[in-house]
Amino acid sequence: MPRKPQADYDSPWKEIIGQLFEPCLAFFFPRIHAAIDWSCGYTFLDKELQKLTPDAESGRHTVDKLAKVKLLGGEELWLLLHIEVQGQRDKGFAERMMIYHYRIFDQHRVRLVSLAVLSDNNRHWRPDHYEREAFGCRHRLDFPVVKLLDYREQISALEQHHNPFALVVLAHLRAQETRQMSAPRKMVKLQLLRLLLGRGYPRKQIKQLLRFVDWVLTLPDEEEQEVRQVLEREVKQMKKYVTSWERMAKAEGKLEGKLEGKLEGKLEGKLEALRTTICEIIELRFGSVPPHLRELVNHLTDTEHLLNLQRQAVTCASLDDFTGQLSIAE
Repeated sequence: MPRKPQADYDSPWKEIIGQLFEPCLAFFFPRIHAAIDWSCGYTFLDKELQKLTPDAESGRHTVDKLAKVKLLGGEELWLLLHIEVQGQRDKGFAERMMIYHYRIFDQHRVRLVSLAVLSDNNRHWRPDHYEREAFGCRHRLDFPVVKLLDYREQISALEQHHNPFALVVLAHLRAQETRQMSAPRKMVKLQLLRLLLGRGYPRKQIKQLLRFVDWVLTLPDEEEQEVRQVLEREVKQMKKYVTSWERMAKAEGKLEGKLEGKLEGKLEGKLEALRTTICEIIELRFGSVPPHLRELVNHLTDTEHLLNLQRQAVTCASLDDFTGQLSIAE
């Protein structure tokens, strides 16, 4: 008999957060992400978390990640990220957030921020604090919350968003919408995989996201095979796939090699090397160099302007952006 799709959401969420922690914070909590010095890296403290929450129920369908980061000012901060992925409200959720938060603080006495992501279908259930009070004695914890249900009104934006975690959210929502509906699920799975493969992410991220999509959008064996066959036909050329970031790195490598070799000659040799490199980068990134643009580049004689243009050629978002910079250089 064909296997039934399994509703396993917590395992893939735990894995993808560990793999894409920085994009996760950038997507869900941009203010916190902007305050972190990512050049210092981060450390997951899951063992410490497990020691402090030995009474956590197995099979609860939750994901907890504890990470240590450095803020831009140099201060250390611990982040407790809690994902409630079972898709239904939990009366004890806020209390559990408070207990975990206090246990970590009591044990380590560190600056700590607790964050929550809710995946249930109840628009009115949005716990963002825990509070108890008796005879004037009050205990309260407020925590930032993201509700995945809110993104259902932003599907088009998710499809266009370049942050890889937008695809994580999109896959999760599509998985919830197509439970026990294999035909629609097969269609949306193909759409998501095509979208993912066309994004130009680094290969490692593509593999991580492919695994997540495949994990949460499970299909019966026969339909799963059909999806794979369709993709294999469509992406044979992916064996030679080069991401946009890799193309930029190669362009920079060419640029450095040319500058090291050719820019030691006479001034005209330097200018010619710069012009050639700029045109090669534009062709590599956008497919071709319009004749009028090549002519404009070849008429430039200011070394400083050409050096600025070579940087713009590598970093510009579009050919129009580069042409605008070329007009400034003139």
